[in-house]
Amino acid sequence: MVLGYVDVVCSAIGGGLYDASGTIGCSILGSTGMHIRMAHSADEVALNVACSGYTMALPGAGLYAQIQSNMAATVNIDWLVELARQACAMAGIESHRHALLAGVEAHVAAAAPGSSLYHPYILQAGERGPFMNADARAQFTGLSTNTTFAGLFRSIYEGLGFAARDCYGVMGNIPNEIRITGGAARSSTLLQIFADILGAPVRRVMREETGAAGAAMIAAMSLGRYSSLAACAEAWVTPTLGAFTEPDQKLREFYSNLFPIYRSVREAMPPVWAALAQAREANP
Repeated sequence: MVLGYVDVVCSAIGGGLYDASGTIGCSILGSTGMHIRMAHSADEVALNVACSGYTMALPGAGLYAQIQSNMAATVNIDWLVELARQACAMAGIESHRHALLAGVEAHVAAAAPGSSLYHPYILQAGERGPFMNADARAQFTGLSTNTTFAGLFRSIYEGLGFAARDCYGVMGNIPNEIRITGGAARSSTLLQIFADILGAPVRRVMREETGAAGAAMIAAMSLGRYSSLAACAEAWVTPTLGAFTEPDQKLREFYSNLFPIYRSVREAMPPVWAALAQAREANP
């Protein structure tokens, strides 16, 4: 019998976190967003003022996964798709989630970047990474009559990218390469937006069940099938890595200018979030 690690560590291992260079990041974009980088010693773990995030040991001496998790990732996309479905239903039009997602992809890619800023704190539980605030809520900033539905959709993709940059930023420099897994990794548009916002090449991990793969890799190492995590990753992970999505240099600069504005908005909002929470509590 082999004792497995917690799910996020298994997903990180199966999702390509390990690399001999130690400069790889791994983002798991499911219902939540997990952003992970590897540290080769406890001294390499970067602490932050908010005391947010997690650090977990990896198989092998002196290896650690440093993790920041934004509470909601694809939940934000699901929310807007559901609004679209409700609007169709009001008009007597039957619609399906997968058809809506498939249909909107090309429009999102063509939409103007930065038509609004979106902070992806859509869950009632608030946010936990890179800051902790149970009152935090999602918001669009900068809407105008020129904002289209595709523009709103793109703003959500960009918001998830900015949230990832926010998370990686409190753990140190952005990794030289980001490997992405989870349901949202199927979107080539989202991968490009992540590359542009993070300013680093990204790669999709083509294997679907990276958590199960990571658990199997740990078992294989424990049973002596591989001498090290490096050897196991070379056999199990490297063949599943997709092509690089490189950042567009013009958009990389554009998003670098937007990111401080994204940060300044969310840093100004806690008093407003608290006041909204108090008002809602007073009038349930």
